[in-house]
Amino acid sequence: MQRTFENLNNMPLYRVSLGSKELFHSEFLQTMFEWYPNLMNPILASWMGVDNIKILSSEREAEGYKDLVIVIEHNGQKRKIIIENKVKSLPTEEQILSYSKKKEYHKGILLSLLTVDFLSEGEIKTYGFVQWTSISYKCLFKDLKEILPEIQKKNAKHAMYFEDYLFILEALISIPFEMDVENDTLDMTRNNLLWAALEKIRFQDVYEKIKFRQIALHVLRSLQGNVYFSKDWTNGKRGDVYVYDGYIRRSGLFDVKVVLAPSLCLNVQIQAQTFKLMVEGVKSNQKEVESLAYRMLERGEWFDFEKIPHDTVYPKGDKVFNGYGEIRKSGEQWIFNKSVQMKTPRLKNVIEWTLFYVDQARQIALSFEQ
Repeated sequence: MQRTFENLNNMPLYRVSLGSKELFHSEFLQTMFEWYPNLMNPILASWMGVDNIKILSSEREAEGYKDLVIVIEHNGQKRKIIIENKVKSLPTEEQILSYSKKKEYHKGILLSLLTVDFLSEGEIKTYGFVQWTSISYKCLFKDLKEILPEIQKKNAKHAMYFEDYLFILEALISIPFEMDVENDTLDMTRNNLLWAALEKIRFQDVYEKIKFRQIALHVLRSLQGNVYFSKDWTNGKRGDVYVYDGYIRRSGLFDVKVVLAPSLCLNVQIQAQTFKLMVEGVKSNQKEVESLAYRMLERGEWFDFEKIPHDTVYPKGDKVFNGYGEIRKSGEQWIFNKSVQMKTPRLKNVIEWTLFYVDQARQIALSFEQ
């Protein structure tokens, strides 16, 4: 794998792909649909599970831009097929449902670098008005490789770029993204040899995004009750749980928010190897958020890290909390937190600790009064 990564770094086409890792692949696919529709017809037909289609045109999905809309002719009728392309993160059913509200799409193809657990490869499932199927990048590589000889016959220059693209695909599908809860550690540093190798080809950000999305989804599925995969929590009801992941300041994270009252929550957040316990609320209510944080600390209800092996609780010294405001899509928010540095923990421990504190937060929510 090390030699493969070195070869990638010396490949101009790969360097171009780093500008926008998902858009690049969508652009390449759209080019193939436009320049070689006759070669792509049977590939797209096999993805759709039908025979004898004719590709008429391809365009960008108006709202998503990175996703493709392919116009085909099948059984004498024009149809629109949407291809949702996922490289940097794992797709969710919520995202698929958002596309499925449009009657204009006949079928949807979820093209993903990783295995999708809610939609098996080749399986056809209806969401809203659209029938969806999932296709892996491994399948994409296999299908495109089969048409390489034909491209070599038609255009030697195109074939050269096409071979480079196949090399990129083969390298990407060889990266072990799949999560092993029992044995993997949460180590996003150069001590992790895979992470270090990916950093050299500027792909460690994708690795982190995917890992933290996997952990977030694992936590989500371990929780019962009113649990949502969303970052928009401010209108939630008491006891509702919101799970989400992200990538901020060059490191992956996920958090689990338990709503205490509208626009007020307790938050368990893991960013890189930092485990944080937070009180979070709207910025206009800063004094209430701050007062609640101090009250919960004094009562020993929150900010207790005894469950987690650590050396120091941050902030150190006389400063009691890290307090800061953030501007988010859901509005301005104020956060007070304390944190510890985990010592290269196993994923199973991180998940266990997260669920422990989420349960603690839910117990607090049950009896919370403002």
